[in-house]
Amino acid sequence: MIKINPLIIVISFLLCFSCDDESGDQNPLNIIEIITTNVNQGDFLFNFETGQQVQEVNNNSWHLKYHNLDTGTGYKMPNIALNNTILLGINNNSDFELIDSAPDRLSFSPEGGRMQYGGPNAALSYDMIKNKVEVSSDTYLIYDTVTNRIYKIIFDSYDGGVVVFRYSELSN
Repeated sequence: MIKINPLIIVISFLLCFSCDDESGDQNPLNIIEIITTNVNQGDFLFNFETGQQVQEVNNNSWHLKYHNLDTGTGYKMPNIALNNTILLGINNNSDFELIDSAPDRLSFSPEGGRMQYGGPNAALSYDMIKNKVEVSSDTYLIYDTVTNRIYKIIFDSYDGGVVVFRYSELSN
């Protein structure tokens, strides 16, 4: 009769069941979630390349600015703006998660107020009936003309002055 060493069985078992299955990409585009500071405590400037909040307002290294905008009516509304080095594309037909490659650079144009408060594709809008700030379901595609990088962004929620958004760099 053949004797099998129990240690060999345990080691074989561990080797078989400890291997990772690398075939299933859980997050192939490295989607990053950002929670902003409260807009009522000051502007929130963000750089997509570094994935960091930018502290200096006069520093031109930011891509996205979350701030209160004076609407001219005596009220300030939360607003999302882009640096003037950024071009914008809007995708309202595809699910954010399914967008995995960058569109042609010729499809981008200046932001021109489209995603700002009151614009046709405003990231944040105020619903007077609900008395609530709501986020758009659009996916925003931004092209950084300085670094030639393209990112997709979606805004998930607004609560008490804090915005949650996700973004990912798209392959060219």
